[in-house]
Amino acid sequence: MLARHESCFPVPPPGLPSLLWPLIEGCMALDPADRPTATAVGKRLADVESGLADLPALASLDPDELTWWLRSPGPASGVASVDRQVTWVPVHAAPVSPAGGTPA
Repeated sequence: MLARHESCFPVPPPGLPSLLWPLIEGCMALDPADRPTATAVGKRLADVESGLADLPALASLDPDELTWWLRSPGPASGVASVDRQVTWVPVHAAPVSPAGGTPA
């Protein structure tokens, strides 16, 4: 679990209220110094409590549900990046005739 925390970053589960995600993400910061204090978490939860009161509980995640993305080796930019290079291969294609049959 610790290795996953270091090499990946979490993805919010489907249906999670958007006002909660920044708090959860902050609590999961890699550097403990970047995480909010317990007092700050309590205050933030109190601030959003009224907006969450009437919301249903989230459904259980499917075992195949994506809950993390790999971190890139460079500094985080807030945008996922692809670390793999793509080599384009030219493909020669012949014109395609319309499907057979009688026109309507």
